[in-house]
Amino acid sequence: KSIAGDGKLAGIFSAANQDDIPAGASDAKVLEVIRKEAGQAINRTYQVLRSRIDQFGVAQPNINLEAGKGIITVELPGIDDPERVRKYLQASANLQFWEVYNTGELGAQLTAADKAFGDIMSGTTATTDTTKTASAKPDTTNKDAKLSTLLGGQSQTAADTSKKTTAAPVRKSLAQYIQFSQPYQDPQTNKVSYPAALGYVAIKDTAQIREYLSMDGIVSKLPADARFYYGIPETNDATGKKNEFVALYVIKTYGSDKAPLEGDAVTNASQDYEPVTGNPIVEMTMNAKGASDWAILTAKSAQSRIPIAIVLDDVVYSAPVADEKIEGGKSQIRGNFSVEEALDLASILKVGKLPAPAKIVQEQVVGPTLGAEAIHGGTKAFMIAFVVIFLLMLIYYNTAGWIANIALILNLLFTVGVLAGLGATLTAPGIAGLVLTIGMAVDTNVIIYERIKEELLRGKGYQQAISDGYRRSLPPVLDAHITTLLTAIILFYFGLGPVKGFATTQILGILLSLFCGILVSRWVSDWFTSKKRHLEYFTGVSKKIFKHASFKFIEYRKYAYGISIVVLLAGAGAILNGFHQGVEFSGGRSYIVQFETGKPLNVEGVRKDLEAAFGEAPVIKTIGTGNQLDITTSYLINDPAESVDLTVKKKLYEGLKNHIPAATSYEKFDADYEMGSKKVLPTISDDLKSGAKKATIFSLLIIALYIFIRFRDWRYSLGTIIALLHDVLVTLAAFSFLKNVVPFPLELDQHFIAAILTVIGFSMNDTVIVFDRIREYSRNLKGVPKETIINRAINDTLSRTIMTSLTVFLTILILFIFGGEVTRGFAFAMLIGVVTGTYSSIFVAAPILVDLAKNRPLGEADKKPHEIKTAIRPSTAKS
Repeated sequence: KSIAGDGKLAGIFSAANQDDIPAGASDAKVLEVIRKEAGQAINRTYQVLRSRIDQFGVAQPNINLEAGKGIITVELPGIDDPERVRKYLQASANLQFWEVYNTGELGAQLTAADKAFGDIMSGTTATTDTTKTASAKPDTTNKDAKLSTLLGGQSQTAADTSKKTTAAPVRKSLAQYIQFSQPYQDPQTNKVSYPAALGYVAIKDTAQIREYLSMDGIVSKLPADARFYYGIPETNDATGKKNEFVALYVIKTYGSDKAPLEGDAVTNASQDYEPVTGNPIVEMTMNAKGASDWAILTAKSAQSRIPIAIVLDDVVYSAPVADEKIEGGKSQIRGNFSVEEALDLASILKVGKLPAPAKIVQEQVVGPTLGAEAIHGGTKAFMIAFVVIFLLMLIYYNTAGWIANIALILNLLFTVGVLAGLGATLTAPGIAGLVLTIGMAVDTNVIIYERIKEELLRGKGYQQAISDGYRRSLPPVLDAHITTLLTAIILFYFGLGPVKGFATTQILGILLSLFCGILVSRWVSDWFTSKKRHLEYFTGVSKKIFKHASFKFIEYRKYAYGISIVVLLAGAGAILNGFHQGVEFSGGRSYIVQFETGKPLNVEGVRKDLEAAFGEAPVIKTIGTGNQLDITTSYLINDPAESVDLTVKKKLYEGLKNHIPAATSYEKFDADYEMGSKKVLPTISDDLKSGAKKATIFSLLIIALYIFIRFRDWRYSLGTIIALLHDVLVTLAAFSFLKNVVPFPLELDQHFIAAILTVIGFSMNDTVIVFDRIREYSRNLKGVPKETIINRAINDTLSRTIMTSLTVFLTILILFIFGGEVTRGFAFAMLIGVVTGTYSSIFVAAPILVDLAKNRPLGEADKKPHEIKTAIRPSTAKS
């Protein structure tokens, strides 16, 4: 709109899309086409990336599309070269073939551009600019030679070089940045030729040179159709490492953005080897139109000795001169490739170009050691939690506990089976979801068994007690699971990556808990009763606990309100006190580095050295046994250059040199000391924070709406909201005020939000059980004071509330102790949430009903009794 001004948008888009956008199309039509293309682009990108990953040969890859968010999540286990994967996923495969300018053609114009550059640099007076420019000098020969001298092929004397070097601290010639290619003379024909590359530039100077070459005063001196591209870093044959210089090419566009030949002409590509040298190459096959254009291009190149630059995503892979006209549509791309680079290039060309640029906005690399520790810790926590809950059911529910345990085993088997059927990858958060499932899977049986025990205590027979127990516990079971399911679905929608995996496991566990707890356990119970065998629901322990509980919760509610006010103030204070934000919410790069065991680690010394290396203070947290540090920095996080990840990691290595053995090379540091890393761009971190807020608010509103619909009384909804806010504020206060106290990191990230939403669901689970009983009693005990009804409801469900909370608390505590660092912050938030959720259900949500609309009855009792009208017919019979 800004470019079009008063004109129509069709004037901008019609030329490239004449079929869809005619020249006279309205703006509405143009926007319709653009929105349609935008909507389809991410789906096509997803298909292209899936094809690329399939050809990449990774075992069990996982790729998920979230079209509404514009995000594609890719999980690749077993990768040992992350940099290769980054390039592979982001390459758009925009292949073009261009003619190339050489230094001979540009001689006079480059001299004029060099003079203009000198004039511009002479006007620089800022000391900081001078220092910055001087420190960026590449280590080259003839670094202060005049451009005209280099273009003429003449060398400069050593005396002159020395003299100029000492006289010019500020670079005033492009030749001080660019090692210009020298012309060479054929000894047989005496003909002078020029290399395809204009020259070579140090990789660290590429951004600076690109900026200089785009200055108005310099651009005006060069051909109007000239465009600058860099080549790929070549491999040094002697060392096997990439050189620190890249070639600079100048292509001829002839004023067009469309190249003489583009990648849509390529029908097939494969990696092969050059017969003479054995170097890896890429073989290409073109369609008929491409073959015709390629023949014209190569014929011109052979006749005029003009190089043809093969450009992929604005990077020149090679620029050969054709020896002859090439017909038939078959050709080769030669370059200083490794076998892997040639394979990747062939695969990218084969599966086609991305319809829209793909950019990595969030990335996490988990080293094999850290990954193994997380899986080992999670598995250990899972096994211990399973055994503990298994025994607890038997100790508390006697032989009936076996049915609960059978349902638990089936629940876990079904969950794992469904995950395997869906092709899901089991990660550490996924295992945490399974551990939590253990605690929540027995919840259904706990609710039912507690109701059966109540019916038995009223003197009913076993068959009748079991039948009534299952029937009367069905509404609270459904309410409890639906509220928990709602928060899990919201978490699944707003979460990314591992958090989405946790939510998936939780959703499956909740649904299968209903199936196993209601249907399977009922079937087993009926089978036992039909065999005239009675299950025992009491043990010596469970008979005594909470027997005839008659605690006066309502009478002491004022004290609970006072505690809640303190919690409210603590929550407000937590916002002022601040939090440690994880890299997901703050943006930046985070590295987990493991140091030698047995040696004291000077964390403050590490902080100072890293601050000197990065030029800014990093955030450092101690994790594990004390020999691991989580180092977070925002250094160069907004720099889009491909090499910036490597640059930051080398700065990290420099800052830690004094704290690792002196002989440790960068390669050894990368392999043995860095355990894992995470990168999140500021744009996605803002999206994550926004999504976290929406998820929390949305879950509170959805649950309040559900409670209102289910109980048809606004007081239940308001009590629910107050209780849930109470739980959230307690957790926030703990994370704020304990962030520098506990020996493990407490930070706000996706895992914290997962914990908050899970706590909301669990707390609602407890609350809704009490509400269901209040509703039942208010329906059956009409005329009884509200205080009595609520007190009795809380006391009668107290055993169930404590048992459910205890099972979940034990599983989370085991996860906290044995689950490892990956899930420790999540487990800590859950532990706080379980305790405060139990408290708020008993002391906040239910008692507050007494003080809301004091003169009105609760729930169903709120309705007026139906008027009974009778018609009396006079009797004709004699009395």
